[in-house]
Amino acid sequence: MKIYFEDGELVSTPYLPFSNYYKIDAKYGPKHNRDRLDDFKENNPDCIIYTNSLIALSNEYAWNEKLEVPEIYIRAGEYMCFARIDTLTERELRFAHNICKMYLAGSFDTTTPMADSIYGESKTKSVLDKVSKDLETN
Repeated sequence: MKIYFEDGELVSTPYLPFSNYYKIDAKYGPKHNRDRLDDFKENNPDCIIYTNSLIALSNEYAWNEKLEVPEIYIRAGEYMCFARIDTLTERELRFAHNICKMYLAGSFDTTTPMADSIYGESKTKSVLDKVSKDLETN
């Protein structure tokens, strides 16, 4: 399962690099969110989750066995595009790490320009152009 984490309120148009995803909002509480994550893990392990719930920042849900990294993405960089968390820290992330505690402790540098390289300059520019057009029309 891939987790796209939004630090703050979930936006109605998150400009994700895909269109098929499930939302899990922290406002429904930790028990509800854990139950939904457990359900997705069991019944739809390849799904994509867009959330602002810290509970989702767990290797239990997002560990990729083939790549041996957590597939958790956080908005980062100058353009606030999603970047995989292992690109935002100098530490080697392992399954046993508590990603949530690391995030709360500030272990991930979300200001790094390296985070923008995940999509490449042209993708970042196209997302920014789309956001600008949406803002102009609203």
